[in-house]
Amino acid sequence: MRGNRDPWLWAALAALALLAAVAGSGALSWLGRPFAGFLVLENRVVASAGLTSWPAVRDGALFQAQVTALRGIPLDSVESLYAQVEALPIGTPVEYRFERGSEAWSERVSTRRFSAMDFLGLFGTLLFCGVTLAGLGIAIRYLRPGDAAIGGAALAFYLLGLWALTAADLYGPYRLFRVHAFLECLLFAATVHLAAVFPVPRSLARSRLLVASWVLALALGVATQVWLYDPAVYRWTHGLAVALFGASLLALLVSFAAAYLRPPSLAARQRVAVAVLGAVAALLPQIALIGYSAATGGRAPENAMAWSGVLFPIAIAYSLLRHDLLGIDVILRRTVGYTAATATLAALCSGIAAIVDRVLRLTAESHASSFTVLATALSIVVVLPLRDRIQAFIDRIFFRARYDFQRILESTSARLASASELSVVVAEICQAVEQAFAPDSVELRVPSGEASAPLAEPASDARQRALEAGSEIEVPFRVNGVDVARLSLGRRRSGHFYAGEDRRLLAALANQGAVAIQRSLAIERERELNRTLEARVQERTRELQRALDELRQAESQMVHQEKMASLGRLVAGVAHEINNPLNFLQGNLQLLKESHASLAAALGDAETRASRHEPRAAAFFKDLRAEHQLDGVEEDLRSMFAACDEAVSRTTRLVRDLRSFSRLDRGEISEIDLKEQLETALTLLGSRIRGIEIVREYAELPRVECLGGQIGQVLTNLIANATDALEQQTGPRRLTLRTLPAGDDRVALEVEDTGCGIPPEILSRIFEPFFTTKEVGRGTGLGLSVSFGVVERHAGKIEVRSVPGQGTCFRVELPRRQAAAAPPAPGDESSRDGARWSMSRH
Repeated sequence: MRGNRDPWLWAALAALALLAAVAGSGALSWLGRPFAGFLVLENRVVASAGLTSWPAVRDGALFQAQVTALRGIPLDSVESLYAQVEALPIGTPVEYRFERGSEAWSERVSTRRFSAMDFLGLFGTLLFCGVTLAGLGIAIRYLRPGDAAIGGAALAFYLLGLWALTAADLYGPYRLFRVHAFLECLLFAATVHLAAVFPVPRSLARSRLLVASWVLALALGVATQVWLYDPAVYRWTHGLAVALFGASLLALLVSFAAAYLRPPSLAARQRVAVAVLGAVAALLPQIALIGYSAATGGRAPENAMAWSGVLFPIAIAYSLLRHDLLGIDVILRRTVGYTAATATLAALCSGIAAIVDRVLRLTAESHASSFTVLATALSIVVVLPLRDRIQAFIDRIFFRARYDFQRILESTSARLASASELSVVVAEICQAVEQAFAPDSVELRVPSGEASAPLAEPASDARQRALEAGSEIEVPFRVNGVDVARLSLGRRRSGHFYAGEDRRLLAALANQGAVAIQRSLAIERERELNRTLEARVQERTRELQRALDELRQAESQMVHQEKMASLGRLVAGVAHEINNPLNFLQGNLQLLKESHASLAAALGDAETRASRHEPRAAAFFKDLRAEHQLDGVEEDLRSMFAACDEAVSRTTRLVRDLRSFSRLDRGEISEIDLKEQLETALTLLGSRIRGIEIVREYAELPRVECLGGQIGQVLTNLIANATDALEQQTGPRRLTLRTLPAGDDRVALEVEDTGCGIPPEILSRIFEPFFTTKEVGRGTGLGLSVSFGVVERHAGKIEVRSVPGQGTCFRVELPRRQAAAAPPAPGDESSRDGARWSMSRH
């Protein structure tokens, strides 16, 4: 339920208002009316209610008897009885005929007028208790929805309040008679429910016994409704309901006693203590009224006893709503102590008076003066020591006190005043706590510096948490509202719970301990400051040196970026200038090859024809070929053409790499599968990977947005370099390809070989343009530099790990999504700001 949004609470409040209005209007109609001197229910049964000033009900002889006749005339309804009584003068004796089971008798009762005091003594108490109890049930349910103990208590108070409220209508005009009779049958089940959840919910609350009590109550209520106007059956159902209600009250008292003697938690014990105080407060006025009534012969307004009865349920409600109830122990101890001391002193004074009377045998006058002197001396000499001894005895017997409060506090205060070391202060406090309470664990948490954050919990929250945890307790040590320490105690080894007096001692220790701890912390901080001043200076110097190194590294990186940008512009121009004559040479070389082929074919054809038809011409061609060494010339030309082709191809590849390095190539971003790109690279390098073991470790990855051609070139370069490293390897030749997630919406791939590795002295230069360790003619030194630039343009990073003699692993990380901006223009200096590449050695 959620407070004022709970529709049941508003329905209960509306029902209470309606019943109060109906019952109140009916009760007010009795003021000034003549009546029979006793009250009659609608079924003509005399109600077990009345004031002792009414002679007819003083001894209770008429209660639960049925009125069958008035002045010898049989009665068929209670309305006829009231009508005949109201027609008679006040004080007229009237003869009534009564029946109770097989017993029948007649009795004369004089008519009376229903006065304001009668209204206050009878209806006033019912209306007050009814509205108070039902309203209390609604209020506590409103303040604490969803609590099992609150729910049980609220239901019991609400039903009891409605029962008292509807009782005001039992004697006319009978509009709520059925409601009252039904509620009377539910009282015992509501009380059993309260016993099941107070002071703490028990397993009974979920057992079949609780369900059975409600089923029995409802069944009894239905039976009462069916036979409500049969006097014999009503007396039986009414008696059973009252007996069950009395038994449930006894069960509630037993529950209280069990919870106090063997409490499941400190909260349960404190709740019972509050309920006991409420019961005492409710009973004391009633006991006083009973005593006054006995002394005056029954002239006391005994019905006024009900006015104080609401103090008991109010005490229960208070104990359920309040978290911190430890202070109740102090009140309860003082109440019991002073009551016992008063009784002991009264008995002692009576004994002294008897001794004076018997031994000294004084006259009345001398007796009075002697007793006064003795009583005065007794008050001076005996009262205070005797009261303290009685209080100590009660504390030991009933409250399990085993320590001297003042002695522990004084000795601990003296030792704390002379202690300056934090460890000594903590030891003294823990020793005092151990001596007083003997807990199974003691923890005093003292923060230092920024470690005080966990101690920011309010004391009320800590106290509530300690109560909910059972017997554990937590005490804050505070100075000027700031926590300097927090003391946590476990269960007492004696099995007893911490009481209010224990809390007072802990609070006193906390006040003095907080000052001592704060003083020792200040001394410790001063010592620590002196000890660490030089270390802090050195640490600051190291921080400044690290900052200077980082600044130098950033400057070096900026210079490198500027150099790379300038080199990119230079390479772009060189590539462009070389490409034009290269195209011219490639075209003319092809034309020369074709012309040479044509000349060789024509010369061969002429030689063939001459040898067939003109012998002299054939001899001429032969001499010509020998004289000019045409066969050697042709062979040289073919070799030269092959060399030129190779040179043009190498120059073409160089220009292509230069163009890639200078970022002249463009492409469209698309989604690719890294596994497919790796497999494509393996296919392209199929002839170079023969005899190499390929290990594939592919993780399931999403597709990646990139320039597919450029990423393919990166993978081809990395795999080609790996195969070159494996060529001279005599051991296992293994190439491992991996794909794996890299976090933050990034993916990674690795190319690892078991080749010769990279020496540490050149590891830092492998990404430099034109740097290569391969022999002349096998590498341009642009493959890794181009790969680095491609990865850089994709906002990724490339890393290398290498162990000489064991192998090398290149790792490439790429984001899954690329920014929408176009690739940077050639020579843009900002294009390398996001580049990252790193090296590590094992």
